[in-house]
Amino acid sequence: MGLLLGLVATLLRFWAATRRGFGTRAKLRTVLIVEPFGMGDIISHQPLIHILCENGYDVCVCAKQEWRSLYPNVQCWVPARIPWSSYEEDKKYGVKKYASRDFLTFLRELRKVGEGSVGVDTRGDIRNVILLYMAGCRQVLTLSSYLGTDHRNFFGAGRRLTFRSDLRRWEINLSFLEMLDSERAACPRAPRFRHLEQPATRTPLLGLIAIAPWQGKWWGPEKWSELIEYVRVRGWNVVGYCGPNQIESAAGELGRAVPIVECASVEAWASELQKCSAVVSVDTGPMHLADALGVPVVALFGQGLLPLWAPSGANSRVLSHQDDGDFVLGHPIKENAPFGREFMRRIQPTEVIEALKLLKKGL
Repeated sequence: MGLLLGLVATLLRFWAATRRGFGTRAKLRTVLIVEPFGMGDIISHQPLIHILCENGYDVCVCAKQEWRSLYPNVQCWVPARIPWSSYEEDKKYGVKKYASRDFLTFLRELRKVGEGSVGVDTRGDIRNVILLYMAGCRQVLTLSSYLGTDHRNFFGAGRRLTFRSDLRRWEINLSFLEMLDSERAACPRAPRFRHLEQPATRTPLLGLIAIAPWQGKWWGPEKWSELIEYVRVRGWNVVGYCGPNQIESAAGELGRAVPIVECASVEAWASELQKCSAVVSVDTGPMHLADALGVPVVALFGQGLLPLWAPSGANSRVLSHQDDGDFVLGHPIKENAPFGREFMRRIQPTEVIEALKLLKKGL
């Protein structure tokens, strides 16, 4: 399937070049960025988008509508309605989805802004590459492989940026500036969303984020229970946070005695997370938001690729056992969830407690 999609993308690339030769108008300073996945993914684009806008580019973003409030200064936003962004395997490749009126309408909307622009796919996802050519982009920039996995991008699909395993996602995204001949900031900073920032809290409140879309990232009720008991004895309040329709799952991980707040929007997440003195979280989007808002974070990683998905804040710490001799990186699919949870279980509550002590005095 990958080879077939790569050949399709290559044919579309040649077609785009042919259209340029026949006088298709080039939008030299317009960039169309496609990122149809989660909150952490779109957060990683903040430094790139900020610098492009500062350098006079017209930036259009195609991403989920629920992330729109992260970028109030981006004038062009096309809500992504892309079947392959679903976490449910049976919904990704159904032919009916791609022939539906909703998807075809989405393509027309994307083409209105993409015609003649430069398309940027920061994931190395051949599906995004094809979408950008279908949107009328005159050229497409992409990664050499799918976010560092063994799924290499077809060599003829577009201009490829070599993936670097020593960089965080936002740092890799910034590397696309060189392909756009755009100046980089002398000291590029990690994602930051100042328009969502609130005064720091002084209340000893520990926020817990236990749920991620892939269950291979879950830590387990017994681990959370030990951590909760420790901090409560020391006078800290504890609250759990989850996304829409996740309360039962969160209660199953954290226990019924922990109050759980359901956050239905970016604004709700930002407001709640900044009430916390610190956050302990599995590898998920709200963890990246807490980090980008300056909230001290202890991030628990089992299978998530590091340092690609590591938080960047000065007050953030990463705990993992990926240095164990038997660690093997696995794809986040349902069949691999038990393997992912095995490496999550190796993280001990005592490790989390020590990390919290380094971040917050009096714990």
